[in-house]
Amino acid sequence: MPWWVRKLGSKTLWDDPTPEEADWLGPGDLRADALRDLETEQNTLSIFEVDEQSGISESRILAALAANCNNLAKADFVVFDSPIIGELGIVYERIDGRTFDGGVNARHVNLVKLTAGKLAAFGARVRSDGDKKRYTKKDVLRLIRDSVSRGFIDPNQLAPDIRKYVVT
Repeated sequence: MPWWVRKLGSKTLWDDPTPEEADWLGPGDLRADALRDLETEQNTLSIFEVDEQSGISESRILAALAANCNNLAKADFVVFDSPIIGELGIVYERIDGRTFDGGVNARHVNLVKLTAGKLAAFGARVRSDGDKKRYTKKDVLRLIRDSVSRGFIDPNQLAPDIRKYVVT
């Protein structure tokens, strides 16, 4: 069964309710501010499939996503199981991604024909059932360096502010 990765802007928006939030935010609820991390374009949402057999790991996906940024920064993301998509009746299409790693691009999927209700339900399920993670800036640098050294990412494609840390 496939696992999927979605990059987040802020992991803390996806964490369990704080004591201050417990009176209004239930265990299965999603903070409204978390919807920023599910920004759609033409009613589609981009995710990536983890495929360990073909060498597309969670860390390789994160390296590819982080390498596409202009600056080196922490990376927040969520990993979730595929039944969430089917159980919510969400349609998806395989379409090449736009990272600097061709292998990761081949594992890209767009969730399509999303409605506001489906997107909110998806977010709530991912928050309750997904595994939210954070890679520090140092971890992200290590991941990008690994992808560059293994030939997955061409260092010449990196933004100058990232390349200066990767190419020594």
